[in-house]
Amino acid sequence: MRQQFTQIGTLTALLDASETAPALGTGQPVSVTADPTSGPLKVITCPDFDVPHFVIGARPASSTSSGIITPISAGVPILLGGAVMRGDKLMVESGRFVKATTGKVVICAAGDAGASGDTIRAALLSEVA
Repeated sequence: MRQQFTQIGTLTALLDASETAPALGTGQPVSVTADPTSGPLKVITCPDFDVPHFVIGARPASSTSSGIITPISAGVPILLGGAVMRGDKLMVESGRFVKATTGKVVICAAGDAGASGDTIRAALLSEVA
């Protein structure tokens, strides 16, 4: 099934000089390192087990070309680093979303089933208080 993603917002970001990857693509989690008074935010790959500020949207980001970033919410694209089933709780590891392990911070749930390298939709968590 082909996924359709709706872009929410128009925030843009460039990769921070400390980022080792040449570019980050759709669904990768990022953390903001600088918020200049004008122009795009500066971002890096979200550290393992941390809560990302945004994910890369429909346009990839590099150090020379700004990409679109979007807050994590239901329906946004997330890049998988391992196999998941719909409803699995997800965390960040190695610049991708993976099935959460005990004691780690859960970011969102999987909106679809997928394998490593797939881009799926994020879903809200359904928890009983």
